[in-house]
Amino acid sequence: MLAIFYASFTKQEHLDFPYHFFEGEDKVVHFIMYFGLMALLTLSFRLEKNFFKKFVTILIFGIVLAVMTEIIQSYIPGRDASWGDLMANLSGLFVGYFVVNAYLIRKKSF
Repeated sequence: MLAIFYASFTKQEHLDFPYHFFEGEDKVVHFIMYFGLMALLTLSFRLEKNFFKKFVTILIFGIVLAVMTEIIQSYIPGRDASWGDLMANLSGLFVGYFVVNAYLIRKKSF
């Protein structure tokens, strides 16, 4: 989460890299960071038996974090909120949750 906070609330010029490989590469970074966050949260709640409670708790936390970081960015000079960034964040959350759960279910069956 510290990486997400640092990347979200630091001025853009401090985060720019000299090389850009393709247009929209920042969306990939958003996806990866929130995928990792959700993977860690899902693993930390893996012993919770109630699927609905686990699903709602983890996803609500992730969604609130994703939305709030985008809103706060709109108030930081040199940063701006973006619907594309929010969609990449949310995509990372959902994919991370379902990939890790699929792994955990498959691991249990062996």
